[in-house]
Amino acid sequence: MSEPPPAHPSLESWIRSEASSFAVDDPASIAAAVDRVMAYLGPSVQMLGLGEPTHQVEGFLEFRNTVFRHLVEHHGFTAIAIESSYPRGRLVNDYIQHRTTRTLDDVLAEGVSHGFGTSAANRDLVEWMRDHSAQHPERALRFAGCDAPTEMTYSDSPRKLLESALGYLQMASDKDVAERRGRISELVGDDAEWENEQANLDPTQSIGNSPEAKALAIEVRKLHAIMRKQKGKLVTHSDLEAYEAAIEDLRLAQQLLTYHSIVATPSDTRMADMLAQRDVMMADNLVYIASSEQWRGRVLAFAHNSHLQLGKAEWQWGENNLSWWPAGSHVRGQLGIRYSVIGVGVGRLPAYDLGPPEAGSLEALLTAGDVSRFVPTHRGVALPVDEVEALTTRTADPRYFPFTQQSLTDFDMLAVLESAE
Repeated sequence: MSEPPPAHPSLESWIRSEASSFAVDDPASIAAAVDRVMAYLGPSVQMLGLGEPTHQVEGFLEFRNTVFRHLVEHHGFTAIAIESSYPRGRLVNDYIQHRTTRTLDDVLAEGVSHGFGTSAANRDLVEWMRDHSAQHPERALRFAGCDAPTEMTYSDSPRKLLESALGYLQMASDKDVAERRGRISELVGDDAEWENEQANLDPTQSIGNSPEAKALAIEVRKLHAIMRKQKGKLVTHSDLEAYEAAIEDLRLAQQLLTYHSIVATPSDTRMADMLAQRDVMMADNLVYIASSEQWRGRVLAFAHNSHLQLGKAEWQWGENNLSWWPAGSHVRGQLGIRYSVIGVGVGRLPAYDLGPPEAGSLEALLTAGDVSRFVPTHRGVALPVDEVEALTTRTADPRYFPFTQQSLTDFDMLAVLESAE
């Protein structure tokens, strides 16, 4: 990636000379293409983002699974972070590392948010990671949720994060933990009030700016400061990894309380502010996951393209065109070239009645000849400006986010599947 990209007289020339083709139903051809992708990206990549243009399509998750398995077996990847609640992900990780007696059904139902636990491909992923970890205990794989503890219609109570941090303090022999737990529990109150499904659409339904919520935010900041000051003592009574996990819980709890405050605040930009705060939380989770894994291996991050991309995200919500800086932009700002991202698109998507993409779109160019391809974008450098500006955006189901001209600068690489089921 450090050498200047070759100049191309046309987009067809760019694709013909630089694309790595593969067949969606042929894992060996995907593996060969992934090898070329990794050779292009280079050894500096600690976290690789792999997007999807819509949710609830098994084909994208199956493609992810094939890519991840090859990355684990041949490129030093030891962890995956998916678009699911960060605190819930620990249950799945415990299952993969044989630290719980819970059943796989329970783990998927409780440990994977957004309803993604019902996916057959996610089940296959967790089962494969558990089997691989049993066979290679010295390189046990790690699973994480990278998303904020929020859903489309509501947000979690901060209780789970705070209880986790307080549980660590109790383990580390903190004498005042019972008093702190009682005070915090009283301020949290009823979880149902935090998780009111009407709050996201109606700020008057949120308790995010209540006197108790504001007092809780102060209490959490105090607890965070105390733990930072007592790091030496706490680590002595536990270990550094457990301490850092507890600090991360408190950081995320503070961010979640900020999110609840935004939910409760009437504003013309309220929805965009909520989306932006969610992505800030997601970015911090991803950076923490990359940092905690850096001495063991590399991380694959899997989420919607709009979360992982480098440029501004946009979403048409009713009559409102919302835009915000997504997680990928923040992660790139913190990790630099240690974070690279692949945006994923599709040619034919029968579930959404999407046939062959219209001529002039990136999807049409990249699936020409009914072939699936990876192709580096060079962030738009050395591509013919006139052809890039003439690119059209395909007409698609609102649930599918098509590639645009900006996709060439939003991603380090594009992958387009000829079709997905």
